[in-house]
Amino acid sequence: MSFGRTWIIALVLSAWGASVVRAQEPPAADAPTIPQVPEGYQESVPEPPATDIPPPPAPAPQTSVGPRVALPRVADVESEGFRIPSRILTRLHALDRDMMALSMRGDTHVVDGILSMVTGGASIAFGALYANASTSSNAMATYLYIYGAGSIGRGVLQLTVTPTIGDSAIRYGHMPMTSVAEVRARLQFGEDALESLADRSRIARILDASISMATGLAFIPFYLGPRDFKFTEFLDYFVLIGASISIVSGVITLITRSDAERRWSAYSELRDGLREQRLQERSRIRADLTAMPLPGGAAIGVSGTF
Repeated sequence: MSFGRTWIIALVLSAWGASVVRAQEPPAADAPTIPQVPEGYQESVPEPPATDIPPPPAPAPQTSVGPRVALPRVADVESEGFRIPSRILTRLHALDRDMMALSMRGDTHVVDGILSMVTGGASIAFGALYANASTSSNAMATYLYIYGAGSIGRGVLQLTVTPTIGDSAIRYGHMPMTSVAEVRARLQFGEDALESLADRSRIARILDASISMATGLAFIPFYLGPRDFKFTEFLDYFVLIGASISIVSGVITLITRSDAERRWSAYSELRDGLREQRLQERSRIRADLTAMPLPGGAAIGVSGTF
């Protein structure tokens, strides 16, 4: 055997011995072995433990504690064993609001009337002083007399003609409603009081506006007339401004209705509308025709509401 072959055999044997020794050595500590999962293996998951929480209770059955009470409608309001119709109640509620609103304004016309009379007296006094001190025309004194007379007339008007609803509102608020007759009596009293207040307010408004406009227009014949319709003094312009304000305020008062007039007008529309609605309901006629077969014939029924 030659030296080359011997060397190859020795190399093969040394490689085989090294592989045998490596196979017999234990595995290293830092290289853990991974177990192999066999084929077809299924991991069993344990079921969660049963709890002691009970299921929610079933809904309780609906039981009626007592009889059902329906909210009363306006037409179902009863007083002392009798029923007040809804239309009457609507009118009473409107009268209650109107009476309360008008009575809360108070009796301010008394103070206004006294102040107006005081202003008129002072104006006449100044006119007399001006007439005694002036040596020229007495046109200013004449106009002051007219203005003072108009102020006194307005004061007397406010004290005598201008109405107040205080007493009527107190009486209306204390009227009983224990029977049908008392309810209708209170309704009639409230309507008469509101209508009377509106009429007197209209008369007072027209008279007050007429006095204001007449006082302002008196500036032309009684003040400018004696001066040949010329403005010769600086005071003439102030008199013109005062007369213009009196005319404008009179026109505004004449075309503006009072609170009592507006409330009576609104109540009249409400009352007429309710009456018309009632007449329409009474005049409404309805007829129904029904037919049904019977053995050996038929039956026809007619029903109507009116």
